[in-house]
Amino acid sequence: ILADGEDAGTYRSDDFITAWSSGSNTAKSPGRLLRMRMHVACVGETGESSTGSFIVTESYIDQYINPLTNTDLSGLLAMRAEDIAPNPDDSNVYLSGTQRTYAQVNGGKAMGTNIGTGADIIHAGAGDDTVNAGAGDDVVFAGSGIDAVAGYEGDDFIEGGEGADILWGDFTTHNVGGAVRTGVVYGATWTSQLQLDPARHGRDYIDGGDGDDAIVGKAYQIFAGAGDDWVDTTGALINLSGGNDTVVIRPRVELGNTVIQGISTTVGQTTTIRFASGISPASLKKDFACRVRRLTRLRASSSHRQWSQTR
Repeated sequence: ILADGEDAGTYRSDDFITAWSSGSNTAKSPGRLLRMRMHVACVGETGESSTGSFIVTESYIDQYINPLTNTDLSGLLAMRAEDIAPNPDDSNVYLSGTQRTYAQVNGGKAMGTNIGTGADIIHAGAGDDTVNAGAGDDVVFAGSGIDAVAGYEGDDFIEGGEGADILWGDFTTHNVGGAVRTGVVYGATWTSQLQLDPARHGRDYIDGGDGDDAIVGKAYQIFAGAGDDWVDTTGALINLSGGNDTVVIRPRVELGNTVIQGISTTVGQTTTIRFASGISPASLKKDFACRVRRLTRLRASSSHRQWSQTR
């Protein structure tokens, strides 16, 4: 579901814009990808042969994208006809003036997953859903199944429901190549934003529901729900509800402490608190407030520090 995306109905000449690939979501990663087959240009037309036939060559982008990233092809509207050239192995001779740009073949419109700004109400229902809510103060009921939801800008309400969901109040994905990926087609550039600018975060309310959920990114209030949950956030009120939960605390990028409530005291259950790079136990009072009973172990490693509580 692309709540603020540009849909296929706005295009003149593209008969097969998108189709889901095979794959499934998990609580660790959104596994469903979107096939983006996009008409981007007409390379040209040849002159008529002695039999009256001629050749028209079209150009397409055909690749899979993560539907939760902000993919924007509007930069392709700047494509110039004089920059359109055939592939090196194409021996056809095309007539001058028969080249058509991205804007021309798509009626001046550009595909984008996050173009709109509406305040949406989304009921995803049963099944393994992928929801990009986009900008606006959105309400998302993911329903049952293994769902992946990104709230993006605005003050969003996200309810994961049953299943091992992965939920972002905003959106970010860890990528060693940087926060933006780019593609170049005939001198024009399209982009895929892999994370939301922290300056555009909202005050999100996330309820993981039942299941072993992963709740990631900036949020205002988090209810992890039943199950063995993973919460990786900063500056949020986190309410745990039993299970072997893990909470990763990251340095604040905005005002607000991280407060953890509801740590399990059930025999055999463990709550683990990890400090990401930039936070140490010495800065505990400065970076977040947490009431924890019976801290039995503090273990340091090169990548993180971990506190565990058992009864």
